[in-house]
Amino acid sequence: FLRAIDFTTIPDRQKLIDVVVGAKTLDPVGDDTLKNNDTQSVNYEETPVTTSVYDVIRLWKSPDLWPVIPIFIYSGLSLTFMYGEFPPLIEANNDKFYTMAVFGAVDTITAIVIGKLSDYVGRLPCLFLAFVSHLFVFIVLLLNSLEMYTIQQSQLYIWMLLAAALGVGDASFNTQIYTIISALFEKIPAIGHANFRFFQSLATSVAFFTEYST
Repeated sequence: FLRAIDFTTIPDRQKLIDVVVGAKTLDPVGDDTLKNNDTQSVNYEETPVTTSVYDVIRLWKSPDLWPVIPIFIYSGLSLTFMYGEFPPLIEANNDKFYTMAVFGAVDTITAIVIGKLSDYVGRLPCLFLAFVSHLFVFIVLLLNSLEMYTIQQSQLYIWMLLAAALGVGDASFNTQIYTIISALFEKIPAIGHANFRFFQSLATSVAFFTEYST
């Protein structure tokens, strides 16, 4: 997704690097159409709904948004998998409850730990941890579906391990996405977060619709 940034311009390249690795000092948002928002925050309590929607759509022209859109979409797709695809793989209701309880507990704890850890190691290692955690689950379940490695329903500890890995990935993504948005759009964070929710919800709804309409 890094191709969306114009790497021929040093400010764009440096800003993306600074945001991902967690640098403290960041350049202002580079979209010329949004420079009026750089000097003061927008009071959305007094802003008409139509104007707010227009600001959200107008941000689509900003090169600062393009590289993170795939992450927003993946976040929505992962929600579909975690809440719509993973639980039905476990047949017993009690086991399903215990497994998703592990997911929720690990998600909560990891969010606290990663939130602190990213201040020291930067955002990139935390995002890498999220991708690796989810990739581990996808590989194990792929092998299971291909009958190259069979997970028995009685092997509750394996389902819990997979749920824990999903929790680690989900917490890592969520904590870093919000901080990246706040850093990229420090003068207009509400518009940035609105775009995140838009693309995330769009991906989730499309994934659920296509899965259960076939």
